[in-house]
Amino acid sequence: MRSKATIFIIQENISLNSTVVKAVRKAVDCQVLVYADVSEIIQAIQHTTPSLLIIDLDFEAKEIKEQIYNLIDFNLPSIVLSSDNRKEFAISLLKKGAVDYIYKKDPKFYEKLTQSVKDVYIVIGLRLKLLSEKRKKIRNLKNAGLLFVAVCLVIISVLGFLE
Repeated sequence: MRSKATIFIIQENISLNSTVVKAVRKAVDCQVLVYADVSEIIQAIQHTTPSLLIIDLDFEAKEIKEQIYNLIDFNLPSIVLSSDNRKEFAISLLKKGAVDYIYKKDPKFYEKLTQSVKDVYIVIGLRLKLLSEKRKKIRNLKNAGLLFVAVCLVIISVLGFLE
């Protein structure tokens, strides 16, 4: 049985938490864990790798913003939420590894977040399918290699008996 996906959300603004959680749950059947403390989410990631990380960059303290910014990389799919609508900023986050950037003051914020989570899960599903197919091909190649070696050994032993 496949376990539910786990999504971590890091967000300081408690009033927005319910909106974000609702959008995520509308998109996929998953377990959602919300963190307001950077050290807690870093510790949680060390114990459980989430399927997706939703990062709200609108923290008051600059050092916290920097720590959260450092969570974004290509190894963990991340959707970034922010009140900063500068295109250069959004592009820099996407180059760093975020899979999407959503402007929180957009009138369609909820719909965009819901669709983004759905899209990320489609990509994750395709990646898992490709990985599974790649593993199957590797296993088949290994089996073919072993069969080839076995056939060669049989031929060598038959030829050895003929001498």
